[in-house]
Amino acid sequence: TSKRKTPSHIGIYIGANRFAHASSSLGVTISSLNDPYWRKRYTGARRVIPRD
Repeated sequence: TSKRKTPSHIGIYIGANRFAHASSSLGVTISSLNDPYWRKRYTGARRVIPRD
């Protein structure tokens, strides 16, 4: 997110504290939630597919 109150970017969690997302400069990429850039901006997660 930026200074907005709503998210401006989303990703899909793929495990091991990593997520897939689309970067305007790199295209689809994998990033770590441990990266200070993303750690500062992470606001939360939601499950969109129910567990069986």
